[in-house]
Amino acid sequence: MSKWYKRIKKKCKCGKIFEVLPCYKNKTKFCSLECSFKYRKKISFWKNKKMPKKMVKNLKKGHKRMWDEGKMDNRKKLLGDLNHSKNPKVKKKIRKTHEKNGFWTPLNKLSNWKKYKRNIILLTNKIRKYIFKDWNGYCFYCNRYIKTQKKWSKFEPTIDHKVSIFFGFHNKLNPEFVADKRNLCISCRSCNSSKRENAE
Repeated sequence: MSKWYKRIKKKCKCGKIFEVLPCYKNKTKFCSLECSFKYRKKISFWKNKKMPKKMVKNLKKGHKRMWDEGKMDNRKKLLGDLNHSKNPKVKKKIRKTHEKNGFWTPLNKLSNWKKYKRNIILLTNKIRKYIFKDWNGYCFYCNRYIKTQKKWSKFEPTIDHKVSIFFGFHNKLNPEFVADKRNLCISCRSCNSSKRENAE
């Protein structure tokens, strides 16, 4: 087993020793649900079951007022953007913690094929909504109307690369060319999977 998946041994309050992933080192304190109900601290706040609706409304109003008055500008200055997970510094931190806890494999341990595929998927996801916007509802290959098909069905609409990712990797094509809007089409799941790694 690789380094980043090694489990840590912890002792429960009941006396049992149990194993935990490094990411849950500080979170899990009990070996089972029975122990957690038996030994955990009971919080009096949750006896009321739900927070009153008035209280929630007042909290939301308070936050909105603080944004309007500019009292939350410090947070904006620190993060640079409201969606702080898109900040490159925060992205690096997220990657480091996920690699340390064993959720993500380090980039230097990924194969060239996986890096190439990941890059193309990221680029296609950026223009995904625009492709569906201009779509007429028919499969590119079999001309079946698939706009109303359910998810995970045989004829579910999926995005397909006319020149496939596999073909692009082996012929050393630029990822931006493979993920280009002109190379993308919408096809049903069955057509997409039967085409496999072949080019159009």
